[in-house]
Amino acid sequence: RMLAHRETASSGEGLVLGVDLDRDFAAIGNQIAFVSEAAYMPPGLRVCDLMRMFSKIYQRWNEAEAERLAQGFHLNLHKRAGELSRGQLVQMSLVLNLAYSPSLILLDEVTAVLDARVRSFLMTDLSERVRLGATVLLATNIVTEVQNIANALILIGDKKIKVNATTEKISSEFLKLKKRKNSDHPIFRRESCIEVGLSSDGDPLYLVSRGDAALEILPTEILAIEPIMPVEVFIYLTRLRD
Repeated sequence: RMLAHRETASSGEGLVLGVDLDRDFAAIGNQIAFVSEAAYMPPGLRVCDLMRMFSKIYQRWNEAEAERLAQGFHLNLHKRAGELSRGQLVQMSLVLNLAYSPSLILLDEVTAVLDARVRSFLMTDLSERVRLGATVLLATNIVTEVQNIANALILIGDKKIKVNATTEKISSEFLKLKKRKNSDHPIFRRESCIEVGLSSDGDPLYLVSRGDAALEILPTEILAIEPIMPVEVFIYLTRLRD
C-alpha cells in the first residue's frame, strides 16, 4: 500500500519508478496499479459505470483491453458492485487497474479469493505483461501458484526479509537430498537439514545449505536429481529454527 501511495510510511525510505515515497506521485500515478483482496467499490455502481469512470481518470485507458479482461474473468458488466462476490470484486478491480497497461503492478493476496480458472487466466495475463516489460510484485502465501512463472522471490518472516534473490540464485544456495530407506547419513541429523516433501517414489526430500553440505562427504545416492522449487525453499525457511 505504501509503494502505491495508498498509505504514508512512518519511517524508512524508498523509490518507486525512480520517485521518492515522500514525493508527489502525480507524474507516475498512471503507471502504477494496486489491487488488494480487500477490494471495495461503491455498491450501487455497475461494472460498466466504473469502467467509464476509470476511462476518464487514466490517460492510458484502453477500452478494448478492459473488455478483453472482463471477458476473460467472465465478469458481467451490468452487475452492480453490491451484487458481486468477494472474488468478483477483486476481478473487477483487476479489470479497472490493468486496462490502462501500468508499468508497475502491485498485487496483495488477490489470488486467495479467486477460483482456479480465474487464477490461471490471471497468471497467463501477468506473464505476458512481464514479457512486454511490466514489473509485477505479487504478495501471496500460495507459493505453488507462482513458482513456475516467478523470476525472483522475496520471503518475509518475523518482519524481516529472509530471502531476496532470483529463483536461479536461490537454487544455487541449497542442495536437495533424498533420504532413501535405511539411510543413516549424519547430514540428515543436522538441524539445518530440513524435510521439504516427498520424491515421486515416496522417499523424503530434504534441503540443506551448500555451506553445511560442504562439511560432509555426501554419497551420490542421496543427492536428488529433481530441481529445487521455490515452495521447497519456503517450507525450509518456515521450519528452520532461528
